Amino acid sequence: MKKISRMLTMALVLGISIFSMSIAAYAGKQQPQAKKLAQEESKPKEYSFKSGNTAVNMGAAAKDILTALGKAEKESEVNSCACQGKLKTYSYKGFEVSTIQDKGTDIISSVYILDKTVSTPEGISIGSSKEDVLRIYGKDCKENKGVYIYSLGNSELNIFTTNNLVDGIEYLYLTK
Repeated sequence: MKKISRMLTMALVLGISIFSMSIAAYAGKQQPQAKKLAQEESKPKEYSFKSGNTAVNMGAAAKDILTALGKAEKESEVNSCACQGKLKTYSYKGFEVSTIQDKGTDIISSVYILDKTVSTPEGISIGSSKEDVLRIYGKDCKENKGVYIYSLGNSELNIFTTNNLVDGIEYLYLTK
């Protein structure tokens, strides 16, 4: 009886060991896949401008973003030729934020960087080199007469260059 009990115990221990090793091997095979998914999830789904701690996402509701940015130095409003309603522009130190109406809500339609005191979250500013732009954002873009056009989700990042230096940066919301 003792012999059978010992054999059953050994079989149980062996079974648990094999099961544990199988789980560990399976987890090891799955880890690269999980890591790849995590990397894909961490990739941005659109281009986003950042001022301080405030993310300015193209197409997002403007109210909370404008509140977080604080009082604009200047505000203007014109009839929009691109859509029904008004195009509103809010000027801050070094950049402008524009909004349009979408289904009765003001949304962020663009951000334009005005001077070298402001940069993209990735570090490109007025005066950066074309080589820096291509190194940071890559060559997977449209280029038209010195304008590098990067599209991601419902957003576009346009980087204007003259003589291989950045002289304009614009984020745009791409309407569907």
